[in-house]
Amino acid sequence: LIRRLSGQPESDDLSREIVWSLVGTDREQALWDEMEIGPRGPRTLPSRLMRDIGSISGQDEVWRSVNEAFPDVPLFLAHYGRFLYGRDVQRYSESEARLRRASELSSNQDHTILHMLGMRFRSELHSVLPLRRRQRDGAEYESLSQRVQVLVTDASFYFQAAIDSAPNEEYGYV
Repeated sequence: LIRRLSGQPESDDLSREIVWSLVGTDREQALWDEMEIGPRGPRTLPSRLMRDIGSISGQDEVWRSVNEAFPDVPLFLAHYGRFLYGRDVQRYSESEARLRRASELSSNQDHTILHMLGMRFRSELHSVLPLRRRQRDGAEYESLSQRVQVLVTDASFYFQAAIDSAPNEEYGYV
């Protein structure tokens, strides 16, 4: 799949690196770092490697395939959820469903996934605020204002949950 989507001669290496980064990631150090030093040396994170595929639809296809093959692995669900709330995708409902499932599988105690849920709501907030500012229709402005309030409340809830579940970790304070 990766070979077909990337169209790169070195796609076998890319395939190995994506798989290695997914299954070998040290969550405590690597989910957000640019690089991780693993047993085979420096390793780029899955989200960085996925960019080598080149198209959003191709990246989506890889993430979907990984999630179909491993539907109950919180790390994979969370990575896909993170991809889905990204600025180039903005599929917020689907992202939220993946992230909530990842959190449930982690007994709602994984601070990184809880932080990702907060970021999902913050990401949508950043897309709704400019729409609200440009809105001239009073009813639509009010509707967007209510959505902003919901997004702020939800983001705040998950960021606080991340802090509460791991008070000494940095992600609750971003």
